[in-house]
Amino acid sequence: MPLGNVEPPGTRPFSDPTGDPSGATTPAIDRPASPRQQPPAPVGRLRRPFRGLFRPRRRRLVPPRPATGIDQGRPRGQAGRPGRDARSARPEHDDPGGRTRPASRAGWPVASGGPRRPVVLTVTLLLGGLVIPGVTASADASRIPPAFGNRSGEPWLSGANGDPLITPADVNAFCAFRGSLCDVAQVYVARDSWQSIVGQSFVFTNFTGWPGLLVISMPPFPETGASLQTCATGAYDDYWRRFGKTLNATGRQNSIIRLAWEANGNWYPWSGSNPAAYISCYRHIVDAVRSTANPDPRFDWTINSHRSQNPPSHNPLDLYPGDQWVDIVSIDAYDHFPPSYTLDQFNAQADAPGGITWLYTFARTRGKLFGVPEWGVTSGSGEDSGGDNADYIQFMRDWMAARAGHGMYYESYFNTCEMQNIGSNIHRPTGPHCLYQNTAAAARYAQLW
Repeated sequence: MPLGNVEPPGTRPFSDPTGDPSGATTPAIDRPASPRQQPPAPVGRLRRPFRGLFRPRRRRLVPPRPATGIDQGRPRGQAGRPGRDARSARPEHDDPGGRTRPASRAGWPVASGGPRRPVVLTVTLLLGGLVIPGVTASADASRIPPAFGNRSGEPWLSGANGDPLITPADVNAFCAFRGSLCDVAQVYVARDSWQSIVGQSFVFTNFTGWPGLLVISMPPFPETGASLQTCATGAYDDYWRRFGKTLNATGRQNSIIRLAWEANGNWYPWSGSNPAAYISCYRHIVDAVRSTANPDPRFDWTINSHRSQNPPSHNPLDLYPGDQWVDIVSIDAYDHFPPSYTLDQFNAQADAPGGITWLYTFARTRGKLFGVPEWGVTSGSGEDSGGDNADYIQFMRDWMAARAGHGMYYESYFNTCEMQNIGSNIHRPTGPHCLYQNTAAAARYAQLW
């Protein structure tokens, strides 16, 4: 968001697992990601009781949209496409940062691994201010021929969060809705203790045997009894060396570790009000994990799109940990603050500082892969919500398609329909804890994916 536009105070709350962090069952998690800048809830408005270990954050509640059957008349996507498991594709390859990782050490899935079908496209797409030859902007051509190394058949790794319980069944249900398998599951650990963060938590237990790749959103320390300044000294390094061993023990060394995400906001304990402390903390953690994990996981540095509340310069790049400690540069991009109803609006916010194209350009100049760990439409973000905006789905698809083979590594749709949240749901039926549906966006997504 341009700096001249001030977002109202508030956040996106969520619930936290309350069971045994090492158990096989997972309690409901509404939104274990970043809260957003939203207006506070009106006094006297009833809220769903908050459960868990995380502090609830106030935000404005908007009335739910009328519930309509999302499955009625919904065009189906393509059936599941054949292909190797993304985790099994481990050829020797050059890392975009300049390092060559042999197959025995890398363990990194290739977003478009395996043989490709010869394709000749002559149209050029101009989207978001960047010209990428060989891709058309039409809806039909946005269905790029399958990359046979990926379960989804997409030329990048594609998936979703495990709404609502962060389980393989939830991820697979979303994949079944769209008609193609998921390559990645975007998951979260609890933030109440070091055991929940670095131990063999419910995330690893629940996803035992699931063939896709995990994108694990990792806090740098527990929400209580720890601080960014202490992390910056290296005091927590032993915990993170243990996490590297956890990855080895669970066979998830090839995970993407989305460490200390959205530090350019002001809603997390690790928010980057002190850039030097944030960068030092991030580097200590990466070095510690790499000292024990074998092979190394990939580390993802993610910002929140549009306006940056932190660092004091309001330039999120001042929080960049450095090329040696980052493998993937990513952005969480939702259709709000501001929404994009037209392609011109989409391109304007994408090109602006904090936008998706702006950050993608930075990633490529640094030789890094690019990801979109969270994205979606928004029917629960108040007046600045884009609502059931099918065109936003199209704009995002075309944007990704234009950069396939040019560093676009992975994306995961963030689906949620809880009351105190962004209202991005495109596949769950309405119910006591699912108050938003976006039928137009759902139909477009199923067509394109």
